[in-house]
Amino acid sequence: MARVSCLLKERGMSVHTLALSPSPSEMHIPPSRLCEMSAIVLPLPATRDGTHPCAGKEEGPPSFDDIFAAAKEVPFFGGAVPPVLFDRAKAAGVRLIDYYLDEELLEKNAYATAEAAVAMAMADLPIVLRGARVGVVGSGRIARALCLLLTALGAHVTLYARNPVALASLAGRGACPHLLTKERPLVLDEGLRAVFSTVPAPILDAAALAKLKRGTPIYDLGGGAV
Repeated sequence: MARVSCLLKERGMSVHTLALSPSPSEMHIPPSRLCEMSAIVLPLPATRDGTHPCAGKEEGPPSFDDIFAAAKEVPFFGGAVPPVLFDRAKAAGVRLIDYYLDEELLEKNAYATAEAAVAMAMADLPIVLRGARVGVVGSGRIARALCLLLTALGAHVTLYARNPVALASLAGRGACPHLLTKERPLVLDEGLRAVFSTVPAPILDAAALAKLKRGTPIYDLGGGAV
């Protein structure tokens, strides 16, 4: 959000910040002045608890109830907005738009996320990725980007997913498919040197991790998988 604030300022816009730290702007405003804004941009994700926006300040931001009450006529733009927050906005008579539904943004974010995760693995592992066995859990945009990057680097990728079509597609690009079903739950293979999870559900439980060696890095890119 600090970067977004800087970019908007560079384009000549007057930018005010609230509960943003470190802030690129000295123009901090109290919630009571939010009604003066032309638009309000929330972070990605917009919230984690459904009650407060994600923020960098230790004391925390005001609640959405207070924010919406102070800025009923101002459009809000948030990322990955959960249904509960849409319900709060509707009840308050506020227009809330989810910018994370934009397909171009999703694709670009998926590749950036995958590239960052691979860079972390390259820094963490005592070996090169070429020839290494790695696991990717999921079959969405980030998982697809990860498979393409990892196979391009020469890693041996095992893809664990419930979508047979996505598995077949990525198998044709070098990944080893592992279909998950109710009868075949997730159990990560012994010998994997790193695991990248892209699913938000808590799928990496004790049974799924039982065969992994101690110290195997797990990159939880979906949030809440472990």
